[in-house]
Amino acid sequence: MIEKMGETAIGVSSVVRSTYMILIIPGIAFASTANTLTSRIIGEGKSNEVMASVWKVVKNSFLCSLVLVVVVAIIPQLVLQIYTEDLALAQAAIPSVYVICVATLLGAFSMTFFEAVSGTGNTTAAMALEFGILIIYIIYVFLMSKTSTIAGVWTAEWVYNILIGLISLVYIWKADWGRKRI
Repeated sequence: MIEKMGETAIGVSSVVRSTYMILIIPGIAFASTANTLTSRIIGEGKSNEVMASVWKVVKNSFLCSLVLVVVVAIIPQLVLQIYTEDLALAQAAIPSVYVICVATLLGAFSMTFFEAVSGTGNTTAAMALEFGILIIYIIYVFLMSKTSTIAGVWTAEWVYNILIGLISLVYIWKADWGRKRI
C-alpha cells in the first residue's frame, strides 16, 4: 500500500521501520518477561498477583523505552542518518519518527498486556484478539494510504497498540482466566 504512495514514501517508511525496530526492543523483551511471569504466577496458584506483576513490568518497559524515545526525539536527524545518507529523506522521515516514538511508548503498555494474555495459557483468545486487531489495522493502513501522508499511515501503530492494549487489559482484569486449566 505504501509503495503506491511514491518513492519517497517507500524510502521514509524503510528508515522509519528500521528505527522503530530498535526502539521496540525493550518493549518486546519486557513483554516476553510478562508472559513468563504470568504463567509462573498462575502455576504457583497466585493468580491474584498477576495484575500487580504485569503493572510492574509495564512501568519498567515504559521507563526503558522512554530513554530511547527521548534520545531519538531530540536528535532524529542524526539517528536517521544511521539508515540513510540522503539528508532530504532523513528530513522527510522526521514526522514519522515522532509518530513511532509515541507508538513505542504505547507499545510498552500494549505488548506487555498482550503477552500477559498469552501467559494465561489461553492462546486461542490471544490469537483471536490479534487477528481481530490486525483486520482493523490493515483497513486503517489502507484508508490512510489513500488519504494521508506517510506519517499518517504510521499512526496505524497507535491504533494497533491502543486497541490491543486496552482489550488485553480488560481481558486480564475481567475474564475468568484464573480458573482455566491447562
